[in-house]
Amino acid sequence: MDTEKLQKVLAAQGFGSRRGMEVWITEGRVTVNGKKASLGDRVSVRDKISVDGAAIFRTEHQEGIQMLQYNKPEGEICSHNDPKGRPTVFDNLPKLLSGRWLSVGRLDLNTTGLLLFTNNGDLANKLMHPSTGLERRYLARIRGKLNQSELEKIIGEGVELDGKKAKFTDVIVVDREDTAANHWVEVGIEEGRNREVRRIFEALGHSVSRLKRISYGDVTLMPNVRMGHAKEMAPLQIEKMLKHLSLDEFVSKVRPHKDNPKAKGKPLMQNSRGSKGAIAKSVTDKLNHKEQQARKRKSRIERAAEWSSEKPSDKKSRNSKRPSSASKTSKKTSSKKRPQTRRRTGQ
Repeated sequence: MDTEKLQKVLAAQGFGSRRGMEVWITEGRVTVNGKKASLGDRVSVRDKISVDGAAIFRTEHQEGIQMLQYNKPEGEICSHNDPKGRPTVFDNLPKLLSGRWLSVGRLDLNTTGLLLFTNNGDLANKLMHPSTGLERRYLARIRGKLNQSELEKIIGEGVELDGKKAKFTDVIVVDREDTAANHWVEVGIEEGRNREVRRIFEALGHSVSRLKRISYGDVTLMPNVRMGHAKEMAPLQIEKMLKHLSLDEFVSKVRPHKDNPKAKGKPLMQNSRGSKGAIAKSVTDKLNHKEQQARKRKSRIERAAEWSSEKPSDKKSRNSKRPSSASKTSKKTSSKKRPQTRRRTGQ
């Protein structure tokens, strides 16, 4: 039976990079068949692996590489667990048969926009590594207006943060209204240090009130991904990105689409929204209701069109055939029998 290195198996399951898994093994967090694992161990699908006491489910046919786009809202943290009980970005992701999702980079609590996820730890580590030179692009609303010297500084020499220089690859001023207190700018950056975009602007005296990531490398946030929802990336899109970054060792591991390997990514059902059957039923009911409303509108429009297309003489003749409201009431009163009254005569 084929065996693989333990750290490679753990990384493929989405627990982290191989180096990170080596640290876990040396710390004694991993066991194989009830015994503490050591570096150099090789395992097969029959071996029982546990991490921090929790068993790992493995099959002979492991899932290929998958990636998600997630449109992060404000107020969510990029962590699996939070001692404060705040919502996390992982709460809204679809469940995997085996392994878990890993975020490619992080966004702080108040930053929104594109967040990439993958189920392969090695790939996540590669995409986050500075050597790939992936540019992250953001839309920022800043207080005040950038002058020419400030623009030249943040794309030239940069500003000092924690003893290191930080700068943008470019800055695009989105709105140029002189009277506005806040201004929108689009910036690009090749690093992913903690709150780096906000801190660069704050170093120049411009606070950032809103910040949204719009792209990560060649991957741009799709407009049909709603806030707080995820969408699966198409296999061809993943392969194109990997080839562009010269990560050819991952191309063959991309999971093909079940129906069509060239199919586009589709929005995934959210676990917090209920079962797939219930969602499908509610969607069908809404569509049926909309169809009925459309038919009613169509019939009203057709009747109005027929009425407008008639000649005035036709309308008069048709109206003349209809009994008027006065004749209707007269007919009704005439049809009723009046009670007979006897006339009294004086004695």
